[in-house]
Amino acid sequence: MHLKTSDGRGGTYDDTLVHSTSAGQVKLAIYGAERSSDGALTLMIVNKRGENLTRNPNLSGFNPRGSAQVYHYSAVNLRPVAREANQATHFGNGFAASYPTNSTTLAVVPKVGSF
Repeated sequence: MHLKTSDGRGGTYDDTLVHSTSAGQVKLAIYGAERSSDGALTLMIVNKRGENLTRNPNLSGFNPRGSAQVYHYSAVNLRPVAREANQATHFGNGFAASYPTNSTTLAVVPKVGSF
């Protein structure tokens, strides 16, 4: 499914929707899209719980290259979005990630053959 959302200032959230889900979508919701410009997978991950969660997003069907760029926004820190350390990616196993209490995380995972 093709989709392009905009913030009205030139920022967009990719254009090809990717079926994405977690084992507990009620606790940790995952939404994915692929950028047509470079094939990168973008994951918007929402921790709906009042507790920190640690999960490894499964990247089966996607061949990652390099490290995922990770950004957090949470009630713990109401400042602008925080850039976290890059996370090494692995085919199928994804990457290790922690999601702060009541937070939104954006992960950008490069695809083999991109960038």
